[in-house]
Amino acid sequence: MFGEAIALPACNGLASAGIKVALAQANPWEALVQEFVELRKLESELCRAGRVERHVLQGKLIRLYSQYTAEWESFSARRLCDRGRRIA
Repeated sequence: MFGEAIALPACNGLASAGIKVALAQANPWEALVQEFVELRKLESELCRAGRVERHVLQGKLIRLYSQYTAEWESFSARRLCDRGRRIA
């Protein structure tokens, strides 16, 4: 999308719970950046470079994380994934 790799907060079952809680807040973007401070840096860098408008980026990332949490909830092997175990 932007021509270079940009690190987003890691996604796993533990992060999913924090994301889900943040998305349920009245202001999901502010809740997300409080939980995952890397998002604020990402937002600043992309908007400062003129690559995307702030509200567009926020909306796209909220949708991305909403989709991620929905997919994680429906992942059939989710219950087998935890910190101490590897499934592959």
